[in-house]
Amino acid sequence: MIEWRYFDLEAQIYGDELALKHGRVDVPQGPGLGIDPDPDVISTYLNA
Repeated sequence: MIEWRYFDLEAQIYGDELALKHGRVDVPQGPGLGIDPDPDVISTYLNA
């Protein structure tokens, strides 16, 4: 996660769910990974 924060991503596959808040990332509470990726972002880059 530290390396990921050193650059901006072209698209946010998880929206604002993994945004820094007061220097921290809240752990998602849902099942599995805790959050689901945005299917619209996936389809945009899958068909690119």
